[in-house]
Amino acid sequence: MEKFRRTFLRCSKASRRAKIRRELFGKVLVKEQRMCSLDLRCLKEMAVAPRVDKIKVFRNWKTANWHEIRNDLYVTNWDKVLNCDDVNSMVDSFYDTLMKVLNIHCPLIVKKIKNSQKSLPVSPELRKLLAKKRKVNSKWRRFKNPLDLKLLNSLQAECDAC
Repeated sequence: MEKFRRTFLRCSKASRRAKIRRELFGKVLVKEQRMCSLDLRCLKEMAVAPRVDKIKVFRNWKTANWHEIRNDLYVTNWDKVLNCDDVNSMVDSFYDTLMKVLNIHCPLIVKKIKNSQKSLPVSPELRKLLAKKRKVNSKWRRFKNPLDLKLLNSLQAECDAC
Protein backbone atom coordinates (compact mmCIF):
# COMPACT_ATOMS: atom_id res chain seq x y z
CA MET A 1 0.00 0.00 0.00
CA GLU A 2 2.84 2.39 0.83
CA LYS A 3 4.48 1.73 -2.55
CA PHE A 4 1.18 2.49 -4.32
CA ARG A 5 0.82 5.75 -2.35
CA ARG A 6 4.34 6.91 -3.26
CA THR A 7 3.88 6.24 -6.98
CA PHE A 8 0.41 7.77 -6.81
CA LEU A 9 1.75 11.09 -5.51
CA ARG A 10 4.36 11.33 -8.28
CA CYS A 11 1.83 10.97 -11.12
CA SER A 12 -0.15 13.59 -13.00
CA LYS A 13 -3.85 14.19 -12.32
CA ALA A 14 -4.97 12.23 -15.39
CA SER A 15 -2.95 9.18 -14.44
CA ARG A 16 -4.17 9.51 -10.84
CA ARG A 17 -7.75 9.43 -12.08
CA ALA A 18 -6.96 6.38 -14.21
CA LYS A 19 -5.37 4.59 -11.24
CA ILE A 20 -8.34 5.43 -9.05
CA ARG A 21 -10.71 4.11 -11.73
CA ARG A 22 -8.71 0.89 -11.99
CA GLU A 23 -8.65 0.54 -8.23
CA LEU A 24 -12.39 1.18 -7.91
CA PHE A 25 -13.18 -1.04 -10.87
CA GLY A 26 -11.17 -3.87 -9.37
CA LYS A 27 -12.93 -3.52 -6.01
CA VAL A 28 -16.34 -3.46 -7.66
CA LEU A 29 -15.56 -6.64 -9.59
CA VAL A 30 -14.50 -8.44 -6.44
CA LYS A 31 -17.56 -7.34 -4.47
CA GLU A 32 -20.17 -7.82 -7.17
CA GLN A 33 -19.35 -11.28 -8.54
CA ARG A 34 -23.03 -12.21 -8.74
CA MET A 35 -23.62 -9.72 -11.57
CA CYS A 36 -24.11 -11.08 -15.06
CA SER A 37 -21.48 -10.50 -17.74
CA LEU A 38 -23.59 -7.87 -19.53
CA ASP A 39 -23.79 -5.77 -16.37
CA LEU A 40 -20.03 -6.12 -15.91
CA ARG A 41 -19.39 -4.86 -19.44
CA CYS A 42 -21.67 -1.86 -18.88
CA LEU A 43 -19.97 -1.19 -15.56
CA LYS A 44 -16.56 -1.38 -17.21
CA GLU A 45 -17.59 1.08 -19.94
CA MET A 46 -18.95 3.51 -17.35
CA ALA A 47 -15.84 3.25 -15.18
CA VAL A 48 -13.36 3.67 -18.03
CA ALA A 49 -15.32 6.21 -20.10
CA PRO A 50 -13.37 9.48 -20.30
CA ARG A 51 -15.01 12.63 -19.07
CA VAL A 52 -16.02 14.85 -21.95
CA ASP A 53 -16.39 18.56 -21.28
CA LYS A 54 -18.67 20.47 -23.60
CA ILE A 55 -17.62 23.92 -24.70
CA LYS A 56 -19.99 26.87 -24.85
CA VAL A 57 -18.99 29.97 -26.81
CA PHE A 58 -20.93 33.17 -26.14
CA ARG A 59 -20.65 36.94 -25.75
CA ASN A 60 -21.24 38.65 -22.41
CA TRP A 61 -23.61 41.36 -23.56
CA LYS A 62 -23.97 42.78 -20.05
CA THR A 63 -20.37 43.96 -20.00
CA ALA A 64 -20.41 45.36 -23.55
CA ASN A 65 -19.48 49.02 -23.92
CA TRP A 66 -22.40 50.16 -26.08
CA HIS A 67 -21.18 53.75 -26.44
CA GLU A 68 -17.90 52.57 -27.95
CA ILE A 69 -19.70 50.14 -30.25
CA ARG A 70 -22.03 52.91 -31.42
CA ASN A 71 -19.08 55.28 -31.96
CA ASP A 72 -17.11 52.72 -33.98
CA LEU A 73 -20.15 51.97 -36.14
CA TYR A 74 -20.75 55.70 -36.57
CA VAL A 75 -17.23 56.46 -37.80
CA THR A 76 -17.24 53.51 -40.22
CA ASN A 77 -17.32 54.52 -43.88
CA TRP A 78 -20.47 52.66 -44.90
CA ASP A 79 -20.27 53.85 -48.53
CA LYS A 80 -16.98 51.99 -48.88
CA VAL A 81 -18.26 48.91 -47.00
CA LEU A 82 -21.50 48.64 -48.97
CA ASN A 83 -20.03 49.52 -52.37
CA CYS A 84 -20.81 46.18 -54.04
CA ASP A 85 -22.87 45.09 -57.04
CA ASP A 86 -24.35 42.01 -55.44
CA VAL A 87 -26.71 42.09 -52.46
CA ASN A 88 -25.12 38.97 -50.95
CA SER A 89 -21.65 40.52 -50.99
CA MET A 90 -23.10 43.69 -49.39
CA VAL A 91 -24.60 41.61 -46.55
CA ASP A 92 -21.32 39.72 -46.13
CA SER A 93 -19.28 42.92 -45.92
CA PHE A 94 -21.82 44.44 -43.49
CA TYR A 95 -21.60 41.42 -41.19
CA ASP A 96 -17.80 41.35 -41.44
CA THR A 97 -17.63 44.99 -40.33
CA LEU A 98 -20.16 44.43 -37.55
CA MET A 99 -18.31 41.34 -36.27
CA LYS A 100 -14.98 43.20 -36.24
CA VAL A 101 -16.48 45.90 -34.03
CA LEU A 102 -18.19 43.37 -31.75
CA ASN A 103 -15.00 41.31 -31.40
CA ILE A 104 -13.16 44.42 -30.22
CA HIS A 105 -15.70 45.62 -27.65
CA CYS A 106 -17.53 42.40 -26.72
CA PRO A 107 -15.19 39.44 -27.34
CA LEU A 108 -16.27 35.81 -27.43
CA ILE A 109 -16.00 33.88 -24.17
CA VAL A 110 -15.26 30.15 -24.13
CA LYS A 111 -16.58 28.24 -21.14
CA LYS A 112 -16.36 24.55 -20.33
CA ILE A 113 -19.59 22.89 -19.27
CA LYS A 114 -19.06 19.80 -17.15
CA ASN A 115 -21.07 16.64 -17.57
CA SER A 116 -24.63 17.05 -16.41
CA GLN A 117 -26.64 14.58 -14.40
CA LYS A 118 -28.40 13.48 -17.60
CA SER A 119 -25.28 11.51 -18.54
CA LEU A 120 -25.52 9.46 -15.34
CA PRO A 121 -27.73 6.37 -15.26
CA VAL A 122 -30.46 7.87 -13.05
CA SER A 123 -34.17 7.08 -13.05
CA PRO A 124 -36.58 9.76 -14.31
CA GLU A 125 -38.24 9.99 -10.88
CA LEU A 126 -34.90 10.77 -9.23
CA ARG A 127 -34.15 13.36 -11.92
CA LYS A 128 -37.44 15.11 -11.17
CA LEU A 129 -36.68 15.02 -7.45
CA LEU A 130 -33.20 16.46 -8.03
CA ALA A 131 -34.60 19.24 -10.23
CA LYS A 132 -37.19 20.10 -7.60
CA LYS A 133 -34.50 20.03 -4.89
CA ARG A 134 -32.31 22.39 -6.96
CA LYS A 135 -35.20 24.86 -7.33
CA VAL A 136 -36.01 24.78 -3.63
CA ASN A 137 -32.32 25.13 -2.79
CA SER A 138 -31.96 28.25 -4.93
CA LYS A 139 -35.17 29.63 -3.39
CA TRP A 140 -33.80 28.93 0.11
CA ARG A 141 -30.47 30.62 -0.66
CA ARG A 142 -32.29 33.64 -2.05
CA PHE A 143 -35.02 34.26 0.54
CA LYS A 144 -33.86 32.28 3.65
CA ASN A 145 -37.42 31.15 4.42
CA PRO A 146 -37.50 28.44 7.15
CA LEU A 147 -40.32 26.61 5.35
CA ASP A 148 -38.09 26.28 2.29
CA LEU A 149 -35.37 24.80 4.50
CA LYS A 150 -37.79 22.19 5.86
CA LEU A 151 -38.91 21.33 2.32
CA LEU A 152 -35.29 21.13 1.20
CA ASN A 153 -34.43 18.74 4.04
CA SER A 154 -37.41 16.51 3.22
CA LEU A 155 -36.45 16.46 -0.48
CA GLN A 156 -32.88 15.61 0.50
CA ALA A 157 -34.17 12.65 2.53
CA GLU A 158 -36.32 11.50 -0.42
CA CYS A 159 -33.33 11.73 -2.78
CA ASP A 160 -31.18 9.75 -0.36
CA ALA A 161 -33.88 7.09 -0.10
CA CYS A 162 -34.05 6.62 -3.90
